[in-house]
Amino acid sequence: MAYSREQLSQIVEDYWSVGSVRCPEDDSIINIKRSPHAQGYNLIGRCLRCGQAVKATNHDDPIKAEFRRWTAEELTEMAEDFYESRSALCPVCEVDLEVKPLATHMKPPRLMFHCKRCLHHATYSPGPVGQSEAAQNT
Repeated sequence: MAYSREQLSQIVEDYWSVGSVRCPEDDSIINIKRSPHAQGYNLIGRCLRCGQAVKATNHDDPIKAEFRRWTAEELTEMAEDFYESRSALCPVCEVDLEVKPLATHMKPPRLMFHCKRCLHHATYSPGPVGQSEAAQNT
């Protein structure tokens, strides 16, 4: 029997918030792999005990309705977090961001942010104190 929509939503939430997933039917570990694609991602796996297959997508995410673009203030805070600790969290879904400093002559460098969960990405360009340029794509 296939997992219900509610069970798939819980699997997606557990993947992103806990980092591991348990079968809703028998509480066994499910080995999950994330497979990104042009419109989002798939989470694919199988329960080690019952053999039930999992195929969830970003459309099954229980907080998808809350996804939104980052504000300029949030982008500046993400950059400051990265400059200080070499990591940053998405202010929307609290997942670790992929951050790539872009090769430029600027100090500090421009940064490309990408969230693997809510799928937003943006470039942060530091400007004069108190000003920054933010280009966002969703």
